[in-house]
Amino acid sequence: MGLFASRAFVPAFVAAVVMRWGPGWGLDDVGMLKALGITGAPSWFTSDACVTILGLLAALEIAATKNADARALLNEVDQYAKPAMAALTMFGVWSASDAEFAEGVIGVLPGEGVVLASVLVGVSFGSIWGGFVAGVTAVGTFFVATTRSFLVGLVIDADQDDDLGVQRLVSWAEDLWAAFGLFLLILFPLVMLALIGLAAGLVALLRWWAHRKEEASRVPCVNCGKLMYRCAMGCGHCRMVNENVCDVGWLGQSDVDDPADLETQPHQLAAARRCAWCAEKLDERRPRQYCPVCGVDSFGDPEFVRGYVNRVAQRLPLVLIVCGLLGAVWVVGVIPAVIFYRLTLVAPLRRYVPWGRNLLMKWGLRLVFFVLLATQIVPFAGIVTVPLMALVSFLAYRQLFLGLTDDEPVRKPTEVSADRPAAERGALPGAV
Repeated sequence: MGLFASRAFVPAFVAAVVMRWGPGWGLDDVGMLKALGITGAPSWFTSDACVTILGLLAALEIAATKNADARALLNEVDQYAKPAMAALTMFGVWSASDAEFAEGVIGVLPGEGVVLASVLVGVSFGSIWGGFVAGVTAVGTFFVATTRSFLVGLVIDADQDDDLGVQRLVSWAEDLWAAFGLFLLILFPLVMLALIGLAAGLVALLRWWAHRKEEASRVPCVNCGKLMYRCAMGCGHCRMVNENVCDVGWLGQSDVDDPADLETQPHQLAAARRCAWCAEKLDERRPRQYCPVCGVDSFGDPEFVRGYVNRVAQRLPLVLIVCGLLGAVWVVGVIPAVIFYRLTLVAPLRRYVPWGRNLLMKWGLRLVFFVLLATQIVPFAGIVTVPLMALVSFLAYRQLFLGLTDDEPVRKPTEVSADRPAAERGALPGAV
């Protein structure tokens, strides 16, 4: 449960490899291989075809988790694939342990015959117990994977394009945990069970803490009594103005200890991809969208769009100076400089760019920046090249963002706002 919650195909591939070739490596006298009597006789799960397919899927899974866009997509769907693969692997373990018995009962057969025989024997003798264990494993994996997806989702929301590299670091850690953890589970089951239980408990504790933190950031509306975020400009249900607006933290959360600047607060919320009125999280990567709670289309107001872009542009002089100073540090200074300008200038705009266009833009800029980065071999060249990279990135994403604000929202206002006057639907209350 704790291993398949991280990856779907990597631990399945490792399990098939160890059960197929582990006895040949002298591992048949330790751990699960010894307890289950697995001798390497091929079953459907440890056959050449199955191991090859699992290996390809595992390689694709590892490669996909190294891309920020693919990682966010996988985080939404892989919580359903993981329980299925966990149950399938459990059936595979049972069939692998039955392969030797099947060969002795039916006689020495060609390779394909042993595989077929092991499947038949596995179904006949172990289907009830194996099905029960596989079902428990699938259910447990689903709950742990759901908790893990929730926590990873918080990291993705905080830094959606992984400018800090935290997501990539977590991804590599999960790859190692899924691969080597499964290997160690087979060899030292009791030790790994204790570690997995500890890790699963820690993940559950973190989710509880995050949920409690989220609930603490909301208070009842003084007018309608429904919960609203403390950093919201007003209630998303009755549009009552919030009299005690707090600031938005760097992760997009309510900073209850810091009062907000009401003039810039809507822009702060929008920069965190939250509704500029009720602070509800927005699901889509596009400027024009209706808030799922209050029905506001923040970027439907041209004045708001200009104010938002201008507020980001005001950071440009400071960013260029900082990037120039960091770029003066030969080679090493480029990394913090790139992270700084991405978070400060690019992220507020890129959060609203759809995945496909964002991918094209990133690769286009990389081709341009490859030439600029090559000049880093010249001492002090970064004083010019790194600020130039920041400026080009900002101008490119600003143009792309402004073009997207001309699109119409793909969804209609929610039922919450459907009974309001037509002039108020989709508009910020201050603009009505």
